Amino acid sequence: MFYGGGHESSHHPQNSRSTTKFLLQTTRETCEILAKWQKLFVKQLMKMMGKRTLLLMFVRTKLKHLQNCKRNFEGYSGKMEVAGALSIFQRSQSLTMFGYTKYLGAWDSKAFTSIVENNVYGDHCSVEKLGNA
Repeated sequence: MFYGGGHESSHHPQNSRSTTKFLLQTTRETCEILAKWQKLFVKQLMKMMGKRTLLLMFVRTKLKHLQNCKRNFEGYSGKMEVAGALSIFQRSQSLTMFGYTKYLGAWDSKAFTSIVENNVYGDHCSVEKLGNA
């Protein structure tokens, strides 16, 4: 799923804490692309936990979030998904010297097309679409 960044990538042993943190962060960033499914997830949580409990948790989280929140995008939601996906793919290489080689997203998403057209990792690595989620 990832390609190495050359000699520098050897500084991340297979089971090190930094590798684990990296994989957790990568997973979180990947989930950002799939934000469309968030509503379904919240509905399932409401069924399991009850509406009151979930709303209380949401309010607490929202208050913490608002302290550090700022607008970082302007435009329609489809364009935001594309910009977010591009940002995640570009950031993966600049921060960690690793990149994604596979993409899993919604069938109607323009994010994958944008990643390919922008040639995010140059000519030495291509990104493959895994299918339709």
